[in-house]
Amino acid sequence: MLKALRFAILLILSTCPATLVAQERYLASYNGFGVGAAPLWATKDFGFFAKYGLNPDLIMISGSAPGTQALLGGSTHFAQTDGTALIAAISQGADLVLIAAAVNKFPFSLVTQKNIRQPTDLIGKKVGIVAFGGAHELSMALALKEWNIPRQSVTLLAGGPSANRLIALSKGAFDATLLAPPDTGEASRMGMNILSNLSDLKSAAFPIMSLPPAAPS
Repeated sequence: MLKALRFAILLILSTCPATLVAQERYLASYNGFGVGAAPLWATKDFGFFAKYGLNPDLIMISGSAPGTQALLGGSTHFAQTDGTALIAAISQGADLVLIAAAVNKFPFSLVTQKNIRQPTDLIGKKVGIVAFGGAHELSMALALKEWNIPRQSVTLLAGGPSANRLIALSKGAFDATLLAPPDTGEASRMGMNILSNLSDLKSAAFPIMSLPPAAPS
C-alpha cells in the first residue's frame, strides 16, 4: 500500500508543472469522508508530500462533478475523486489525465429501511445519493439494470455528504442510500438493513478514488 502511494506521488510530480511543485501550498480535494479518503490522507500523514517538497491543504468537495469542476477551474491542483465526472470531462476535451486509482470497484453498500428486504422493494421508493453525475448515480443505474428494475421506478435524490444522508435515512426522508465504511457500520448499529454490496455487481469494475492532476499551464 505504501509503495503504491509513493508511486502515485511520483506520478503526480511528473505531471505537474515546475511552478506548482515550487509553491509553498496548494489544494488537493477528495470527494467524501470515509475509507475512500485514506490514500490521500495517508500520503499526507506519513510525510510523503513533505518528502517531495509539497505542502498541500486537503479539502473535501462532495461529489465527483463539483470536484472535477473545481479542478478544471483552477480552484484545486489535483483531486482524489471517482472516475465518472472525470472521464466525462476528458471525453468532452478537458485537458485532464487520470494517473492512478486507489479502488477499482464500487465500494458502496445500499443501506435501506428495515422493511426493504429485496431489490424489488425499492420500486416507488426514494434513494439518496451524494450528487448527480458521479459514481453514486452510475452505480445505482447499473444495480437497477442488473436487478431488472426500471430506472424511472426509483427516485434518486441528491443528499450531499454521507452523514447528512444517514440522518435523512434514520428520519425516514430516504428509503435507502449508498454508504461506504465506516458509515455502513454506524447504519447497522442503528438497525438499518444492508441490502446489497455494490462491489458484488457484475458491472462493479470502475475506477474509484482516481487521481487527476490539474493541466499544466
